[in-house]
Amino acid sequence: AVVSTQSTAGHNYCRNLGKYSKRPYCFIPGDTDPRMVPCSVPKCVWDEECKSSPAGEKYQGPLDTTGSQYRCQNWSSDYPHPHGYNDVGNHNYCRNPGGKEERPWCYTMALTFPIWDYCDIRDCVAGEDERYNYHVE
Repeated sequence: AVVSTQSTAGHNYCRNLGKYSKRPYCFIPGDTDPRMVPCSVPKCVWDEECKSSPAGEKYQGPLDTTGSQYRCQNWSSDYPHPHGYNDVGNHNYCRNPGGKEERPWCYTMALTFPIWDYCDIRDCVAGEDERYNYHVE
C-alpha cells in the first residue's frame, strides 16, 4: 500500500469514512453497479495506537488506564460502578461509546471517586500514522 495525503475528491484511494464499513474500502471506477470493495490494509493501522477523530468514537486500541492512571473497569461488569454500557465488550479498554463524550474514557476501578475518567490517546497525524488515504496498487 502507498500512503497519500491527497483529498478524497478525484481518486479511488482506500478509505474508511466510518459510516458504511468497519474496514477500509474503495469504489471501482466506471462500475455500473457501484459497491464498496474491501482493501487489503492491515487492521493494525486503524484506530489502534491513536484516534482518527477528536472524540475517538472509533478508537479500538488496547489502552486500559486513564489519564490519571486509574485502571479501567471491564465494560461487561457492573463492579465497582454500575452502568448501562455492558454491550461495549468484555474488556477494560478506553472507548467512547456513541461518541457521547469529548474523547475516549472508561469507568475506573476506584472504589470511590472518580467513577469514570478520560483516557489520554493522541490524535493520529496523516502521513505519520499510515492510516489515511491508502492507494492499493
